[in-house]
Amino acid sequence: VKYNQPGGSVQVRVEAVDEGFAIAIRDTGPGLAAEQQERLFNAFERLGAEGGPVEGAGIGLALSRRMVELMHGRIGLHSQVGQGSTFSVWLPAAPAPAVPDPAAPPAGSAAAGPDAPAGRCTVLYIEDNPVNVVLMEAMLQREPGVHLLTAQLPEVGIELALRERPDLVLLDIQLPGMDGYEVLRRLREAAATRRTPVVALTANAMPEDLARGRAAGFDDYLTKPVMLPDLLAVVRRALRG
Repeated sequence: VKYNQPGGSVQVRVEAVDEGFAIAIRDTGPGLAAEQQERLFNAFERLGAEGGPVEGAGIGLALSRRMVELMHGRIGLHSQVGQGSTFSVWLPAAPAPAVPDPAAPPAGSAAAGPDAPAGRCTVLYIEDNPVNVVLMEAMLQREPGVHLLTAQLPEVGIELALRERPDLVLLDIQLPGMDGYEVLRRLREAAATRRTPVVALTANAMPEDLARGRAAGFDDYLTKPVMLPDLLAVVRRALRG
């Protein structure tokens, strides 16, 4: 998209091929010469575009290739100068999921460990970035008995907290219209949530940020990107009081 021409297009095609899936992304950009194609997947390689108007670090394709290889796939390129480029990715199909035994314990319960919260508990995550919400859903799926509620707006999060009485609130600091400190203040003022553990999740990682968070009354403070062991430790600690 960045290197395409005005009025250009990008086409994406997916099809089942060789017990996997082939994804082809074709653009109508300037295309690449053979010598450029040999260097394209090298980290920090921008093929002379460093001084141009399009910003970049030259690591996107190197990372893409590494991720595809980790998933046992292949990535390639077909390009001609003046005729655009087609990037292709092949990924193997995942095996069909096993049908669980209704009498068996839930998957992952054996690995939860003695520190996992007992019974069912509710965690509210107030976060305006949908990618972070999806990541949190995936991380907390590993914790048996945890029911996750999410809110992208601070006002909706406060309303949910007052109505649902969650056992724990995970709260982003940088929120639209009302920051996490104001949300925390309102939760602490309400009788229904005054004693509810509230943990800050934020990209602000300077020592003064952590000091401010603890002074404001957060029960704990996690910095992004959040590591799974750190998150589960905080969740278990908060839910066990």
